[in-house]
Amino acid sequence: MSWVLDNNGFVRWYTPVRVLLLFVLTSAVSVQAMWVWLTDAELVENSQLIVMATYIGRTEVTLEMGGRVIYLGVLDVDDTLKGNRQEVVLLKLPLPEGIPHKSDDIFFHSGQKGLWFLRKDSQQAGIYLIDNPQRFVPEKKDDNRIDSLLKLLAN
Repeated sequence: MSWVLDNNGFVRWYTPVRVLLLFVLTSAVSVQAMWVWLTDAELVENSQLIVMATYIGRTEVTLEMGGRVIYLGVLDVDDTLKGNRQEVVLLKLPLPEGIPHKSDDIFFHSGQKGLWFLRKDSQQAGIYLIDNPQRFVPEKKDDNRIDSLLKLLAN
């Protein structure tokens, strides 16, 4: 590695080293979100609550202890297929739009209806997680998939 003093007395290194360092630093930062693919049987088995429901919106709640804010999605339940029957289900969501997100965050829009495979949140009672894109099967887009999952649940 060659070092050179510039006119101001600062040590400068040659351009090839700069390019190599820039490449190493930027390539180490790039990542991709990945989820483990679940079979239908694993999806059913690893879900504490399975409902046919419509996503009706989101809200934020400030926790009493510590003042931490969590964001919740609200599901209007039509039918409970596994777990305790509920009229409304709360989902823990990532930060709202406009704030930087992790690449593995999953988002929903009001009016999305389908089959939801939910896991209990171990940190907050009564709140569920949807931590894999497979945990939501849209009703209109993939009716055959919903039919096959409903048959699996009936067995």
